[in-house]
Amino acid sequence: MKHFFCILVFILSSIACNAQLDSMSFTPVKDNSMFSESPTYSDGAGYNLYAGKTTGRAASQIRRALLKFSLTNLPNNAQIQSVKLTMPVIQAAGNTTTPHNFSLHKLLKDWGEGTSTSSGQGSPATTNDATWSYNFYNSSTWTTAGGDFSPTASATSAVAYASFPLKFGTWNSTGMKDDVIAWLANPSTNFGWILRGEESVLGSAKKFTSREEGFFQKPTLTIVYTLPAVEKVFINEVNPQKKWIELYNPVSPSVNLNNYWIANGNTSVSLANLTVLNGSLTLDSAKYVVLNWTGISQNDGELALFNGNPSTTEMKDYLQYGSGNHQRSSAAVTAQVWDNATNFLPSISADTLTFSLNGNNIYTSGKATNSTSFVTQRQTPTYKNLLCPPNISLTGNIIDATYATSGSLQLSGNITSTSFSKFSSESFIQLNTNTLIEQGAKFQGQISGCPNN
Repeated sequence: MKHFFCILVFILSSIACNAQLDSMSFTPVKDNSMFSESPTYSDGAGYNLYAGKTTGRAASQIRRALLKFSLTNLPNNAQIQSVKLTMPVIQAAGNTTTPHNFSLHKLLKDWGEGTSTSSGQGSPATTNDATWSYNFYNSSTWTTAGGDFSPTASATSAVAYASFPLKFGTWNSTGMKDDVIAWLANPSTNFGWILRGEESVLGSAKKFTSREEGFFQKPTLTIVYTLPAVEKVFINEVNPQKKWIELYNPVSPSVNLNNYWIANGNTSVSLANLTVLNGSLTLDSAKYVVLNWTGISQNDGELALFNGNPSTTEMKDYLQYGSGNHQRSSAAVTAQVWDNATNFLPSISADTLTFSLNGNNIYTSGKATNSTSFVTQRQTPTYKNLLCPPNISLTGNIIDATYATSGSLQLSGNITSTSFSKFSSESFIQLNTNTLIEQGAKFQGQISGCPNN
């Protein structure tokens, strides 16, 4: 599965930038070929699929290929954006390089794949094989010989053969997208597609790979889809010694955190009643906020995040440290925001270190985090916990921490009299004109490489 960023999403103008764009590829769960001149012949277990009209002594022979793909691994809430089928072309009738049109039609009746094999002329069908006459040999027949399918093509593409380099037939259309959407809505109607060539043109037949192919690429269906944006806020970083917690919005639209609560055992508080050290409780996508809460335990405790009062709402994120089996750990496992009630992060005593989500992981999918997602490292109050990011731009109240970058560091916030911040940049440190330094404030800046953890 691949993850795409919003720059790619922007290209597909119908997709909002707060949706996650993914793709999945499938090979057939069954495929087969049917032969018009031999109504009870098949090629269920063969390495190839055949479609089109042959030439020479077999001028009256038509082949049709059947393919079905299982879509059960697609998320239930997937919103289909595009569908593409790719099939390598292994041979053409008479080795012609002339392109011919091949069309996909939605099948209207189920069919089978047996153990028959052939070299292109078909062979006697085995039990449950699909043939020109039978959809399941020899217990059930097609309503119309040659297959029951929609007369309207879902997609049509010109397909050509070349001995080198290998060419591919590719089908990509709104009709195929509509078929997949219909199959997802009603899986019992997913009988797959039938592939037809130009059946009135002598020598239009082509040989494609089947799912049994062991050398060339198999037929591949690629589905690109989005998932609806889900409001997700993470506990991104915690400094238990300095009593601050950082929350991060990985992908959601703007989230109002005034309704959120944080809890440690029996103690809980609305975020609206906490001191905002940096950022805002209106948390935009890919932004963070740092809050001060004296209820954070120093060496042994838990933090549970809720969208609403903890007694009535589902937990959104969680971590525990110092020991396991804290009061809310079992509920966190049930909510799938922690992996095991007995798993915990080790205590840390240095006030320059934090529990931080691993900055090398990608959290834009909104996936749950757990004990294996956290590392203990130097405090890095930014939305992504990299120890040495390429650039840093700080706004709001700049909290007491060490900020280091391999590039430039720009300050556009407030350095208060109660903090002692340290800034390190390999390039330059810039105090913008709206930077406010309070009387008595202390800070340290140096042009050097990133310090060790």
